[in-house]
Amino acid sequence: MKPVKIFAILAVVYVGIVIVFESLLGYYQPAGETTLVITTTDEDGAEHDRVLSRLDSNGKVYVAVNHWPRAWYRRVLQNPAVKVTLDGERGDYLAVPVTTEEHERLNTEHATGFVFRLLTGFPARYFVRFDPVIELVGARAHVTLDNAMAGWLAAGISVSAGDELTLIASGSIEVDGAVFEPRHALWYRIGEDGPATNFAANTETFAALTDGDLYLTLRPSGLYWPDARGTYPAGFSDAPRVPVNFSVEVMRFNGSAKAALSTLAAQGDAWVVEALEIIAAQKKLPDGFEYLSYLGRSNVWAAGAGDGRPGISADTDDDFGIVRIPLDLSLSQTTEISFDWRYTALPALGPETEAGFHDYLSIAVEFDNGQDLTWMWSERLAAETHFGCPLPWWDSRETHFVLQSGKKGLGQWFTHKRNIVADYQASIAGERPSRIVGIWFIANSLFGAQRAAASFADVAVIDGDQRVEVF
Repeated sequence: MKPVKIFAILAVVYVGIVIVFESLLGYYQPAGETTLVITTTDEDGAEHDRVLSRLDSNGKVYVAVNHWPRAWYRRVLQNPAVKVTLDGERGDYLAVPVTTEEHERLNTEHATGFVFRLLTGFPARYFVRFDPVIELVGARAHVTLDNAMAGWLAAGISVSAGDELTLIASGSIEVDGAVFEPRHALWYRIGEDGPATNFAANTETFAALTDGDLYLTLRPSGLYWPDARGTYPAGFSDAPRVPVNFSVEVMRFNGSAKAALSTLAAQGDAWVVEALEIIAAQKKLPDGFEYLSYLGRSNVWAAGAGDGRPGISADTDDDFGIVRIPLDLSLSQTTEISFDWRYTALPALGPETEAGFHDYLSIAVEFDNGQDLTWMWSERLAAETHFGCPLPWWDSRETHFVLQSGKKGLGQWFTHKRNIVADYQASIAGERPSRIVGIWFIANSLFGAQRAAASFADVAVIDGDQRVEVF
């Protein structure tokens, strides 16, 4: 008989022995003190039990993937939320494939003999750790906001400083053609005197800074509070009811919100994916900048102007945000502002002089008299056009000045230097201010929901030999 034929026969016999050995193990699934039962779930939701040898190491429970039949292991990789029966007690666990270092330790501590590896066909070996799922959520509440004039509502949850929470909001309201999502209208605070904070996204995750009860409110568009705690005008809640349809799911976690959300995501809770993505996508502002507190935070502006240049950039298609850096500079007839800008996308669907088309990006100077003057690029308005803001409340405070027009030059850097007093007196009536108290960067794409993108760099206020650089 030829050697090749002999080898083939031996190989077939060997494979048969492996199949028979594995089949007997799978059929009898011997259980005892050294085993556990794992319950996995397939993609159709059906549960499957499997008896596995239990491995203990450093106070944790593991199992080894020692055999070629490993359907349970594939299900664990697809859905690591499992149930494990240990010493007669069944509980929820998270199945975690171990790291390289952990694998080496376990492989040494729980080595398999040659005969066993021979009978099982020398399969690749893996280990899985079972982490018990603790009670991740300490408290839950559901809050319905169905009246825009209701003021602050108690959420029914008390928190301590350091507690981490996630608020999941849903609903929308249309105002003057613009659709406002929860991130455009909802606010929260801890305690009756805590600072009011807006939802920067529809799902908000944060750590409580103080002890107290959680409160929620829907602030009507165009209303701005006179203080940090969000005090409504006298008689506000007595106004006629304005129906809205918002709701907020509140969760206070036992420990880290990010860790709890990651565990919940592994267990198949789809909503937490968005919460984790929002946390990961949070943009960082340049040092010294903050969002206007009375307008609220968003995730529009980010440090850096591109091309390796220090500065600031915005890129959004359905949000707004104004960031500010405080200054305290004397304003004279010779004070100038110098800046470079690069616009990539202009959001306005019509002339920005109309409220329904008032989407734009700009740089602004804030003055000590409460006014601000903002320079912008407009697709439809001619250069040197200036106009008061068409939005309520802002119409008495903000003035716009167009420096470039059309679409030619989008994507390119341009340098501008403007005499601040000259532009102020050309566009704003009354006595000129005496001091500059801040620089703003403004982005809005809420009305038309079109992309707005621009970067600003080399920003400075200059007066003679004095030069104050922002970037």
